Amino acid sequence: MIRNEGLKNIARAPIKIILQGLSQLEKTWWPDERLRYSPVFIVSPPRAGSTLLYQLMTRCMTTAYFSNFALRLRVQGSAVIPVMAARIAALLKINQRQGKTFSSYYGASAGWGDPHEAHWIWDSVFPADQHAIPPGYLTKGAQKEVYRMVAGTERAFNRPFVNKHIRNSVRIEALAEIFPTALFAHCRRNPLDIAQSIYLARTRDFPFAYDAVKDPLNWWFAVKPKEYPEIKKKGMIAQVCEQVYYVEKSIAQARARLGSERFTTIDYKNLCAAPQEELAKLHTFMNARNAPVSLTCRALSPFPYAGGRKKEIDAATYAAFVAYLQQLGMSF
Repeated sequence: MIRNEGLKNIARAPIKIILQGLSQLEKTWWPDERLRYSPVFIVSPPRAGSTLLYQLMTRCMTTAYFSNFALRLRVQGSAVIPVMAARIAALLKINQRQGKTFSSYYGASAGWGDPHEAHWIWDSVFPADQHAIPPGYLTKGAQKEVYRMVAGTERAFNRPFVNKHIRNSVRIEALAEIFPTALFAHCRRNPLDIAQSIYLARTRDFPFAYDAVKDPLNWWFAVKPKEYPEIKKKGMIAQVCEQVYYVEKSIAQARARLGSERFTTIDYKNLCAAPQEELAKLHTFMNARNAPVSLTCRALSPFPYAGGRKKEIDAATYAAFVAYLQQLGMSF
């Protein structure tokens, strides 16, 4: 296994050199792109329906976004070339090659033109381990670099940019510092449903993760709120519930500081029941705030929504979730 991995690294080396060169060319060709429209960032706790919202906003609205194609134009550890990828995607109409269904697995979908969270882009400027980042943290150079990548992607398609990266939910004000006209689409779901889904992710769906096998209690799923160092010292029920609570609290605080006019709230249950109506509301919100889009899906069917106690959750665990969320003051 070690020998095979070494051979893979040797094979990747020339590709990394080429990509590094292309990255430098990208910065030379498109060094100072400026945003024409207000970028839109989807924010929420994990497992709150943000992936479906992202898919709908990229498939049923005329938007620009980081796609799976951009991910495939790199190897592990290489430089990123999102603007070049966007230019190629626009030329070849790759963004139209999204999957035929809205299926996904923990945020990932398969089509070349499907939207991607683009963690490799955000992690190139934000620290990978510290997710909650306040304004003033990034250097001016790092701010300029991420702004260039977003603005370049917008310009490639000449459409408002939209992105969902779940870690950005706890660094909204840092994003607003980089993108002064940024808008935020807050996807909300019953916190009891979210908590159960996170719990199953940690105890059932990712048992192969090294840290999960080594120490299940301390293997973390998705975004880490500012309070993470204290939360991780607690039990599983408390960890999951407080993760949901503090991510929502971080969003609420940013909304209060930046102004509610820059935020819109999408209820996940309503989005599943009446996707066309929810997109129409979002369309109105964006068009009134310099993010002009058209709706391209005319007959969306409802999506399934599962609420209440999940069959994989026993009654005692469910009751513990209910009690802890109520203790935190969350309603459901």
